[in-house]
Formats: sequence, C-alpha cells, structure tokens
Amino acid sequence: MANETKRRARSARNLYPLIAKRLDSIPTLGAILKPVERAAANQDQATTQVADLLQVDPALTAKVLKVIHSPFYGRQHITFAASHAAAMLGSSALRCLARGVDIYPERTSGEVGLDREAFWIHSLSVALAAQSVARMVSFDLPEEAYLGGLLHDLGKVVLDLYSPPQHREQLLDGISLKAERDALGTDHAQVGALLAEQWHLPRNLRDVIQFHHEPAARTRSFPAPHRELIAIVALADRICCLAGYGLHRDPVSRAEPLVLPDGTRLEEPQVDALVADIECGLLSTLSRFGFDVSGASPLEVLQRETAKTADDDWRGPREPEVHARIATAAALVHASRQLESVDEIIEQSLDGIHSGMGFDRLLFLQLDPEDGELRGRYLRDETRLPVDPGSVGVALNPDGLMGAALRQGVAQRVDNWATDGDLLGLLGVVEVAVAPVIVNRQPLGVLCADYFFQNREITDSDVALLGILGCNLGLAVENSVLSRQAFRLKALASKDELTGVHNRRSLMRRLQKEVDRAKRYGSPLSTVMVDIDHFKPFNDNYGHQVGDTVLAEVAQLIVAESRDIDVIGRYGGEEFLIALPETHIDQGIVYAERLRASVDRYGKQARKYYPDIEPITISAGVTVLAKGDDDMEQLIKRCDHALYAAKDRGRNRVCVD
Repeated sequence: MANETKRRARSARNLYPLIAKRLDSIPTLGAILKPVERAAANQDQATTQVADLLQVDPALTAKVLKVIHSPFYGRQHITFAASHAAAMLGSSALRCLARGVDIYPERTSGEVGLDREAFWIHSLSVALAAQSVARMVSFDLPEEAYLGGLLHDLGKVVLDLYSPPQHREQLLDGISLKAERDALGTDHAQVGALLAEQWHLPRNLRDVIQFHHEPAARTRSFPAPHRELIAIVALADRICCLAGYGLHRDPVSRAEPLVLPDGTRLEEPQVDALVADIECGLLSTLSRFGFDVSGASPLEVLQRETAKTADDDWRGPREPEVHARIATAAALVHASRQLESVDEIIEQSLDGIHSGMGFDRLLFLQLDPEDGELRGRYLRDETRLPVDPGSVGVALNPDGLMGAALRQGVAQRVDNWATDGDLLGLLGVVEVAVAPVIVNRQPLGVLCADYFFQNREITDSDVALLGILGCNLGLAVENSVLSRQAFRLKALASKDELTGVHNRRSLMRRLQKEVDRAKRYGSPLSTVMVDIDHFKPFNDNYGHQVGDTVLAEVAQLIVAESRDIDVIGRYGGEEFLIALPETHIDQGIVYAERLRASVDRYGKQARKYYPDIEPITISAGVTVLAKGDDDMEQLIKRCDHALYAAKDRGRNRVCVD
C-alpha cells in the first residue's frame, strides 16, 4: 500500500513504530512485476509457472510467506519452498497478490538512495549462492537457504523508503550496522527481522535476516540448524560481493578466507564454479521474465528493462466502476429477500459481496451478546487454504472503531491498532472495512472485508457500499425471522398445543371445506369420532400430567394410521374427529378398526406402568356424508351417535351410523 503516510517517515523517532504497526508490504521493480502480473492474469497459466516467477523476487516471496504464515491461516510453523507455498494459495489468490504488490515510488530530483536494480540482483544472487552452498554441505533443506538469501537484506528496502533523506546515502552504501544505529537508533538487520516477525515468518528466516552480518559467537546458543543456515547465507553474501554482485562501494576484503559452515576452506576453483553458477542462474531467471540477456551483464539487463518499464503505462486502474458495484448490491438485495433460511441468506450474500465488490476476503463475525465475543461464522477468500471460520474470534472492544460500528449501526474503516489491534493482527492487515448487520434493532454481527492480497487502500466508497450491503443483509434476515415467526404463530393458532393435531376451530373449518368439496364433486367423505375409554379414572389415579402424555400418544397413533390428506383434530377433552376424504363407509370402518387395534396394543403395553385402571382403549363411531341436503352438523351428529352406541355396547369397539 503506497500512501503518503507510508512513503516517508521524516524523523528517525517514528521509523520503528511505523514498521512495527503499519508496514504490511515492500515494493518491487516494475520491470519484474509487469511479467508476473501478465502471467497471473492469464487464466490458462499454470499455477506452478506463476509461482516460479514469484519466488525470485524478495517482495513477492515475502508476501506469499506472509499469507501462508499469518495467524488467520494458522501455518506459522511450516517452512518450505516459496513455490510450494504459492501453489497452496491457488491461481486466484496469486493473481490478487501480484496485483497488490507496489512498485518502488519514483525518486524526486536529486534524491539518493538504494540502487534498486542492484539490490534485486544481489538478493537473487545470494539466494542462488546459498542454495549451492547448502547442497555442498548437505544441508537438509536447500530451499530454506535459498529463501534466507533472497530475504536477508529486506531491511535495506525499509531504510530506503523510510529513513530521513540526510542519512539515506551513507546508510545504503556501507555495511556498517553501527553507522545505521548511530543515525537511526536501529539498523537494517534489526528492521528486517522486525518486519519478518510482524509477518510471522519462520524463526530461522528471522534469525538469518538479523544475524547474517554478526560473528558466529553471537549465534552460539542457537539451534544447530539455525546456526548453519545463518552461516550459509553469510558466506553466500560474501561470495556474491566478491564477485561484483554486492550493494556496497567499499570492496569486501579478500584477505579473509571463505570457509564453509563445516570448517572446510573453499578453494579458488570452487569459488569460480560457484560464481559461474550464480551468473548462469541470474541470466536464466531474467530470460524467464522475457528479457533479452544477450551481450550484457545481469545488472545491465535489469537496468535496461527498468528504464523501458518506466515509460510504459502497463498498470491500468484497479478500482472497479462504482455504478457496477451499486448494481451488484441491488441485485444482491433482491436475491437475498427471496430466501427463507437465515443461513442461506448470509451465505448467498457473502458470495455476492465477495465477487461483486472485489474484496479479497470477506468474513462474517457473529456477536455473542453474553460475553461480547465476535466469532467467525462464514468466510469467503481467494485461497485454497482450509480455514475453519469458527476458530476465528476476537473480543469486542466497545471503545474501538468496530465497537462504534455496532453501537452506531454505521460502517467504519478500522485502522486503529490501539483499540482494534486484535482484529487487525489476526487478519494480518493495517485496515479493514466493517459493516454492522442489525436485526430487529439488535446487532447480529459484522461483515469484515479487506484487500489482504491486492494490498489496496480501502476507499470511502468501499466502506459506504459495504455498509449498504450490511444494512440490506440485516433487513433480509429480519424479514426471514419475521416470516418464520408469523408462520409459527399461524401454526399455533390452528394446532392443539398438547397433541399437535388441529384444534376445534381449525378442525371445523377444514371439515367444512371437505364437506363442500365432497358435495361439489360427488365424492365420498367418511368421518370417525374417537373417544378414549375410562380416561377420567386414569387422570384421577395418575394425575393430569400422565393423562396429557396418554392424550398426546393416542393422537400420534391416530396420525400414524392416517393419510396425509386426512384431517385430524381434537374435538373435545379426550375426543378426536377424523375426516377421511375420498373414503367410502366400508373403507372408513376398516380404518377405524385398524386404529382401535393399534390403540389396544398400546394399552396392553402400557398396562405394566398403569396397573390400577382398565387398559387404555378407544371407542369409535363411523358415518359417511349422505347425498342431498346433508351438512357438516348432521354429519358430526350421526358420528357422535355412533360413538355413544360403541360406548353403550361395552367400549373398545367400532359402531356405524
């Protein structure tokens, strides 16, 4: 991210805190970034090919490793080749990452500083040399030596960008850490290590960056692999400087012998072979970038290509059209309101916001009102890395900007480390847009969006549009909740609370419809009236709670024996009425007998729990809608008459009227 705050720190005093909290990337050369972006933009370009280009640039490699090792993705303890890390991210994330790395800002007239092309050549030459030395001494992971060499001088870029102008030339021309400390209170090795720590790079790489200029005595207490890696990179640095691929005007002393980490002295033919391999590797790399490497040194090739790129407007605008984003928001609102499930609404909304707005990552954090914790529920990002959103959580600081967003119901740009550092540190960014999602005037959670890969600034329009979408998402969820509540209230109004079947009012309404339909089409309609035998003694002996259980279980037996089109309702205390559409009287009798037998079996099984009364049984009366002037009242009256006949004849039987 290249803005005025980050471009220049005008005093040494604010250099260290700026790096500690605000620096989230370093720039690179336009000549290098142009072919990388071109390859990344090609949908057919293999991920491994893009990764091969990424891993030869310090800025791009550092960005890839920062992503992989960030707390959000939880891979802080993995170290491997940058190409493997890039392949894990996937092509979509790599495209965003390539678009997000900044180009070195142009120098003002007369401004001095780091020789940027020489820095790039030096970093890559040390990486190639370190890999070769690692193989010579059978170091377990030569790719780590390569990474250490590529990143060892990251702090130089930071000093070039942020140190006061009056110190810049002398700091970048020599390797005296003391001179840097005297001028700034820190040095490029400490700054680079701090940067690596902020980006959660592995400890062995941080040690290489901080101690590659230090004598071996300083690292004596380190683990053996760390000491060996530091020694390999330090030796590679010396070899490259002796070969003319250094950064410093003062030549490196040739009097001091070149010694491998195992104590073996390098002979001149071995050094010559290493230098030849380095130059071959540099030219091969530049050729892969599409540069013409004939008849020039690697540095001359890169300087020539940099001059050409400076006059080439190859990087188009990255800001999407505002009207297109508003159209996406409008379409999203319409789509979400058609859904009923809250989960579906949030899921589809995140898909739309992520693709339409162009954010790299979109996270929905749900607020737990009891402990004030914001916990991840849903995530959309560009990588193929598995992340469990539920493992992501931050405590809500009421005094922070995110707390203000929830309290005021207004979207915010969160960039204050003092109040919202937990969220920014977790996401690994210096700013994030947050939008509250309010449902029924209560905060449900927040949408968090960032440009983690593209490294773009979050604009006012980003925040405003995310706020609109968050508001609309809350309305869609609220609409779904109210619809479900209305449905539940409607269901409660038509259902008997105890048994779950229709209550009497709903039963009468449904029965009238069936009577009207049967009379209109001349179809048969049978009805069955059911009463639980000896129910009052059951309540008296065992209490109403047990009686309610029996009522509910008998109701479920009726439901189990009935069809979906049958209408079942609680007619009175322990009486049920069942309407059987398209059912003749003989079929109605069979249904009633099947139901009586089912309850009889249930009663016999329940007798061992309720031995003090008669077994649970039912009596049933059956009738059918007659032709002519028959109506619902007459139908119920005949059904009730048949039921009393069953009671009079000894119960646990079916009678017909």
